[in-house]
Amino acid sequence: HWFVWIAVVAYAMGHFATSEVNRSLPQKVSYRFRYQQGRSPYYGVTRKWDISDREWRHGRRFILTAWPWMVLHSIVGRAVAYSVPSLLPHYHITFSLLFVSLKLSWMTTAYFVAVHAVFFALSWMQVPALCYGLALLLVSHHDVFELDLLKVLFDNRGDHCYFISVVAFYWTVLRCLSFCMDHMSRAKEDTSAGDWPDYWKTLACAVYLPPLFLGPVQNYEDFITSVDRTKPPITLREVYTCVAGVLRSAAHLLLMDLMCHYFYSSALNAAPHLVEKLDNTSLLGYGATLNVMFFLKYLIQYGVSGGCARIEGIHLPAPPKCVARGHLCSHFWRYFDHGLHLWIKK
Repeated sequence: HWFVWIAVVAYAMGHFATSEVNRSLPQKVSYRFRYQQGRSPYYGVTRKWDISDREWRHGRRFILTAWPWMVLHSIVGRAVAYSVPSLLPHYHITFSLLFVSLKLSWMTTAYFVAVHAVFFALSWMQVPALCYGLALLLVSHHDVFELDLLKVLFDNRGDHCYFISVVAFYWTVLRCLSFCMDHMSRAKEDTSAGDWPDYWKTLACAVYLPPLFLGPVQNYEDFITSVDRTKPPITLREVYTCVAGVLRSAAHLLLMDLMCHYFYSSALNAAPHLVEKLDNTSLLGYGATLNVMFFLKYLIQYGVSGGCARIEGIHLPAPPKCVARGHLCSHFWRYFDHGLHLWIKK
């Protein structure tokens, strides 16, 4: 049945790729190919390149810019964990905030530190409703209240810095809420836990570099357990596993780039009147393409962050399960974004 399923989906996607609607999109919706003038970044490739998906366009650029930093961050972090484990949270904070300041903006750094400071103060007050209320306000201020707390970044640093900062800001709010609630729960169970959580560990969790923008979100206690776990000696097998993980994500990125040269599904999203011209097989292929490219986008982002964190010996939530196997709605967030599922569940 797997062979039949894969063959049917591949046929439908191929039918969509060769349809007149898909092939004519660079001429009919040329404004969707304005990014880098639609030119391919690969030598000798003359086909138009569709990166009109804003999330993927900025995510791809961030990955290509940040991956050397994230690998270096994890290698040095592994060395610090072996030599001076007590300094590991301070190292995570210093490296991450230095990266954000240099590659994004010092204002972005200030936003992250300020959000953490507010939640850190709320954790002392021991009032869960205040924590939930603030988190809800911060993640909904743009869509619900039509406010934009980070608009100054768009005005001063451009769309890329703004988009990356906004996404990382939302992730940071979720991580901060996690350490607040974990501290309150621990304080109720253990009266010797103290009124304040560990400032450096909570800030390190909030701004830890690999998942800072790429995700996934991870509960505070799970993160600290992974960081504090004694790191075993490095073996050739572990080196091979870490290298293979990073190379696997690179292969997924190349596959995504290849698909963006032949499947113009993102550009077609802006032209619903053209969707009506697709025959049934092409329409099925269009739907399958949207799902596959959505899956690849998160597989790459979570794969890169998880692969880099694994170099340091830190385990992030598992990358998404293939959409071809997620046939139950109840399984979608449980296995597609396992970190968010665990965060919501807790």
